[in-house]
Amino acid sequence: MNDTGRESATISSFQLGAVVASSILGIGVLTLPRLAALAVDSGAPLLTFAGMTAGMLFLAGLAWLMSRHPGSSLFRFSEQLIGKAPARVFNGLLILYFLVVTGITARQFGEAVVQVLLQKTPIEIVVSFLILLTGLTCRRDLVKFVYVHQFYLPLILLPGIIVVAVSMQNAETVNLLPILGNHPLRWGDELVQIAAASQIAFVIALLGPILRRPRGAVRATAIGATLATLLYTAIIIATIAVFGAEEVKLLTYPTLETARSASLGSGQRLDALFLIVWVISIFTSVYSTYYFCAYGTRELLGLRDQRLTATFGMPFVFAAAFLPLNIFELYRWSELLNLYGAILFAGYPSLLLLLSLIRRGGKRTKEAEGHA
Repeated sequence: MNDTGRESATISSFQLGAVVASSILGIGVLTLPRLAALAVDSGAPLLTFAGMTAGMLFLAGLAWLMSRHPGSSLFRFSEQLIGKAPARVFNGLLILYFLVVTGITARQFGEAVVQVLLQKTPIEIVVSFLILLTGLTCRRDLVKFVYVHQFYLPLILLPGIIVVAVSMQNAETVNLLPILGNHPLRWGDELVQIAAASQIAFVIALLGPILRRPRGAVRATAIGATLATLLYTAIIIATIAVFGAEEVKLLTYPTLETARSASLGSGQRLDALFLIVWVISIFTSVYSTYYFCAYGTRELLGLRDQRLTATFGMPFVFAAAFLPLNIFELYRWSELLNLYGAILFAGYPSLLLLLSLIRRGGKRTKEAEGHA
């Protein structure tokens, strides 16, 4: 079944970049400074920038692969490149991975909300609400999926920039030294963990059928990933500069404490503004991962749309959210998912791209030129 023509509208390169940026900005906004500080102390900003840049390179490779197969999603051109049966196995693994990631991210959101905002609310209620909201929103088509990301991206970027700028008033530049940190040789595992934040933007592999200019996919993806990289890096610079690496290690949610320590001229703190940014960024990230599950299952089953799969997949996401028995297991699950996800997301598109280059002699098809 061909994807071309399923959607009545197309999206621009700018909108593709918006999907990339708003997907990547998620749960890491709250927790990444502490994880990076634990790894390399004051080298956390540089480690974050390097990790996010590595993730950007893999996304650019995926975008290049998309540009070579215009008018078709990953679920279609993968079957053409490696055969129907192997492609269904790999695509099924992707769907399963994103389902578990959706549940784990929802659980992390619930743990943070219960600890910071709603101490007397059962975590099951918080997680259920996020999953229900996401599942109902995922019933829409691809174009509306893109519109949601495009709408929310400014609500993430602008307040985030304001929080960082105001927080830097309390910064001590000495806290950022040495730039490489005290343990520069520990970058291996942590680099993979940070690069994994970009894996959520793998959802762009679904957008081939509605891309107006497939040849602009690489540039748009790079721009979107760069926006997310710069904001993440700025947040970590502000956090480390305000508290110092050793203090950040002791804070459960250091970015929130950074926002609380900053205030406008009227004495108003910025933690409320930061929480708004964080909640929206979590929603857009979970929206991307679950949409991939719902749309991908639709493709595997040959359904007309993803309304059925988006609705009936919600109980499975809820079950995945509570597979970890406690918060310590939760973050252990998150680390393992990042590790195995990095292998899957680096290996599978690389295999497809290699086969695409071999079969087409490194040149775009006439169809690709016609879409340019």
